[in-house]
Amino acid sequence: TFHLDVNGILQVKALDLYTDNEKSVQINSSSRLTHEQINSMIKDAQIHAKDDQRHKDKIQVGIQAESMIQAARVAMEECEDFIDKSTVNKIEKLILTIKSTLYKGDYNDTKVKINDLKKLIKIVYNAYIPKSKQNSNVGAR
Repeated sequence: TFHLDVNGILQVKALDLYTDNEKSVQINSSSRLTHEQINSMIKDAQIHAKDDQRHKDKIQVGIQAESMIQAARVAMEECEDFIDKSTVNKIEKLILTIKSTLYKGDYNDTKVKINDLKKLIKIVYNAYIPKSKQNSNVGAR
């Protein structure tokens, strides 16, 4: 286990599960950061904040892309009996385009294509729901 207290003292305990031997060590901070060092670190963080935000945005676009691609695959699977071939082709083409733009690092175009795929998935589900209700009503007759 690790415990770091407010004074910067780190206490580490380890237990050997086979022998039940326990060892612990305490590490005291022998050097503290000066106010100058802290201010320098803050300035450095502020300088790189925009780069950090861009990097975060790129990661989020990648996550959104993967999520939307998975949602599209689920939609195609759930609606396979009702979805026409041209819609399937549009979805597959958008998936490939999203992967391509993401690979190229064109994050703005990737966002546009993610939104296009999202709209297409909504259309598929909106078409699927009435048809699935019709089929469930046919079986109930």
